Amino acid sequence: MADPALILAVDLAAVYSAACLMTARGELTWQIDSWGVSEDTFISALVAPWSGSDILSPQAMIIEDLPHRLPFSGLVKRVSRLQGRIIDRMSRLGMADRILFVPPAEWRKAFDGLGRGTGAGAVVPVAARLGYHPPDMTERWLKTGDRATGRKVQTDYCSAYLIGRWATYTYATTGVFDTKSTSRYTTAGDR
Repeated sequence: MADPALILAVDLAAVYSAACLMTARGELTWQIDSWGVSEDTFISALVAPWSGSDILSPQAMIIEDLPHRLPFSGLVKRVSRLQGRIIDRMSRLGMADRILFVPPAEWRKAFDGLGRGTGAGAVVPVAARLGYHPPDMTERWLKTGDRATGRKVQTDYCSAYLIGRWATYTYATTGVFDTKSTSRYTTAGDR
């Protein structure tokens, strides 16, 4: 029997996002990104693993939260709206308590090469050292700018994978996903 899905790790961004569904052993079972699909379609795909049997649904959706001290801007508003839409959909399924927000600094500090001051692209070689390579995006390069977008989406995939690896390690060593820096929508302070 296959190892059941444990978590869905989501690198949620203002423009492009990616997600990796992983087992308790940190094995990738499915992945998706938001490039070329509507926001509604992407959100529907994210909550789909919880639409069936509760026994087979992942234990948690781990979403990269906005970094601390990020100035308020249009990008922050967009990400916050996406978070709200995901919470709404998961609430309709009775699964809002499965959402955990993790700050970038929390999961990044678990990996060599992702310390302070490293940019978004630093996740690619770190994920490669762990055996993960993002999907090839060349078939999606149809117009000017698509190559840069493809590279951005690949870094999103690598971030989602690393978030998933952080979550599975945290769960394996502590028995929970929550740490001092993470938060859940269902906690009193988040409402």
